[in-house]
Amino acid sequence: MLVKLYVFSVKMASLFIALFLAGCNLTDDALQGGFASGSQVDLSLASISSQKFNVLNNGDATSDNSPVIQGVVGSSFDGATVHISTSSSCATSVGTATIEGGRFEVANSSLSVEKSAVSESVNFYAWLSSGDQQSSCIDLGLSLSLWAPNQVVWEPYRVTISPDGNALYVVDRTNKSLFRVNPVNGGRTLLSGSDRGAGVAFIRIQDADVSRDGNSLFVVDSDLLALLKVDLVTGDRVVVSDASTGSGPVFGFPTSLVVSQSEDTVYVADMVNDAVYSVDLQTGNRTTVSDNVGTGTGTSFSVVYGIDINGDETKLYVVDAVLDALMEVDIATGNRVIISDSGTGTGGHLENSYGLALNSAKTKAYVTNQSAGAGSLVEIDLASGNRSVVSDTSTGIGLDLTEPSSVALSPDGLKAYVVEDSWMSDSVYAIDLATGDRSGLSTSSTGGGPRSTYPEQITFTADEQKIYVADSVQDALFLVDIATGDRIRVSSASDGSGTNFSNPHGVAVTADGSTVYVLDHDADAIFSVDPVTGNRTIFSNASNGTGTGFSRPEKMILSHDESTLYVTDWTLDAVFAVSTATGNRTILSNSSNGSGPVLNLPLGITQDAAGSFAYVNDVIGASGSGNYGVVRVELGTGNRVVISSDSLGTGPELRNTSNIALSPSGATAYVADKLSRAVFSVDIATGNRSIIASAAVGEGPMISPHSILVPSSDTQRIYFSDSSLGAIIELDLATGKRKIISR
Repeated sequence: MLVKLYVFSVKMASLFIALFLAGCNLTDDALQGGFASGSQVDLSLASISSQKFNVLNNGDATSDNSPVIQGVVGSSFDGATVHISTSSSCATSVGTATIEGGRFEVANSSLSVEKSAVSESVNFYAWLSSGDQQSSCIDLGLSLSLWAPNQVVWEPYRVTISPDGNALYVVDRTNKSLFRVNPVNGGRTLLSGSDRGAGVAFIRIQDADVSRDGNSLFVVDSDLLALLKVDLVTGDRVVVSDASTGSGPVFGFPTSLVVSQSEDTVYVADMVNDAVYSVDLQTGNRTTVSDNVGTGTGTSFSVVYGIDINGDETKLYVVDAVLDALMEVDIATGNRVIISDSGTGTGGHLENSYGLALNSAKTKAYVTNQSAGAGSLVEIDLASGNRSVVSDTSTGIGLDLTEPSSVALSPDGLKAYVVEDSWMSDSVYAIDLATGDRSGLSTSSTGGGPRSTYPEQITFTADEQKIYVADSVQDALFLVDIATGDRIRVSSASDGSGTNFSNPHGVAVTADGSTVYVLDHDADAIFSVDPVTGNRTIFSNASNGTGTGFSRPEKMILSHDESTLYVTDWTLDAVFAVSTATGNRTILSNSSNGSGPVLNLPLGITQDAAGSFAYVNDVIGASGSGNYGVVRVELGTGNRVVISSDSLGTGPELRNTSNIALSPSGATAYVADKLSRAVFSVDIATGNRSIIASAAVGEGPMISPHSILVPSSDTQRIYFSDSSLGAIIELDLATGKRKIISR
């Protein structure tokens, strides 16, 4: 969404303004005053040229809403105020700075994206003021593609920091990309990936480290089996060393790296080859520094992950995630010595340690620790091997550490930046090293409250302002506020009484909101849940209600008169009708009930407005054929008719559908397809199919659409759960744009 840049330049008699990246830090940015020189200068003569952002690059795609712009101005302008605007008429100011010593820094800007937008292009303008004087509005020729907060889903895995501490660089495995993260506000900027930079595409980035001059990032990719260099301005990627570039041992599975102080060598840890290599950055040649088969003596490597280097570049330090140890490697000899483990040094033992960073004095190591869901950051004294906890659930306050995977230290040694790699978080934390307090610096969360992990079926409350969510990983029922994204865990092993859920897949709610029905896939049961207390009661299973028992029930809907729950069962290849009064079960449609093509793997289900027909996602033909389609089931007879399949209707094939919903008119079915990673529309009359949202259609987050909701009167948008993202997403039907409303 980059816009063409224009630079306006007007000659002036001896004065110029040049916006540029610099490091001045003015303390009275918002001050407005008169010229210090005593003689007024005509502000209408002001012009601007050679402008650029601080840290960010012109045209970047970013969620950083506080871009810094700096400038140089003739000293005659001292005391005047520079205003930054995103309006072409300079109608409003988003940030200001006072000119001092001929310089200014606008570091207090604040930008926002329209609530309805996923992203928007933002152009920047400026004017100067002093007293009653004001310059004209000047186009700076600068723009950003600004993402709405938390609309760029990521899976942070490793983190490193620039030498000046002004930028974090984060490896994102979901997007196969690198991001720059603002350590002050957590804003994320796409640095390199499929949408930015040229060169070989990343496949599975394992680690990154920044060059000491701060101009390049070095990356190891375990699928490419390569070391790459990434230009921090353009995002371009170049292979430095792989099987075809440079000589020496071929990488087996590079996990981590560190750049030497002299910047002529990168040291790479390889967990498959149980080795540490040095890579010559001029030639790409690889040399074994230490391994288990002849280079160096001492304890053998098992799974080497984190790596760092001491100040005089004579020793490397690596953490071994299986040995649960910090090891020292002599670069000259390759000899290995354990300097901290359960038998060396005091303090709690290491466990599943993947991240490592040395302090600037190279006297201490900071190591991430994972222990049965209870993560920690541990400090290790390199002289003694003694370990002490810096931050965990008992040390410091704030967000929980559960699966920390990487750590970087601020140059001043006051903060650690840690990647929390758990499915429930996907965040970068800032940790105060003095107190252990943890705060979420950059996250993918939207809305407050307990986070849903794997949302299955979703359904509206009667007013369509909230959504109930069945979560099959947490075995819980959630309630999501659409306006805020806030989540309440209504019922789980920790919320409410009664038999616990074991794999809830379906959910339905009565119009008065007094009862929520939850379908449990593994318990072969339907629960009734009190939404106030969370108490659970099984009202239909093998012991409750009569009729054929369920065998892997999948999804359900509540009839309009609320007398019946219609349930799909993928083992019995059937649609059940279940009485809400008694829990009695009747097979409505299967190979023995109703006519038409037999059901083979019925999953999602919806019904028309009249309550005459149900529409079911199913495999058409033999189970396992991969021919997915839509089947209409007459609710009175159980008779079945194929509405859309590979051989009926035109358009892209359905490949692995999970749920279905009807438009308010009943003319269109919306189908979630997890394998295609797409949402389809299906014309009920013709069976014709079209993709309305995918990686190629529309924009915004989506990985694995699962269940679909259609508002009763809104024809512009629908909602779907994304089981891989653990999110509820709003989809604009006209554009295919997607926006997370809760995650």
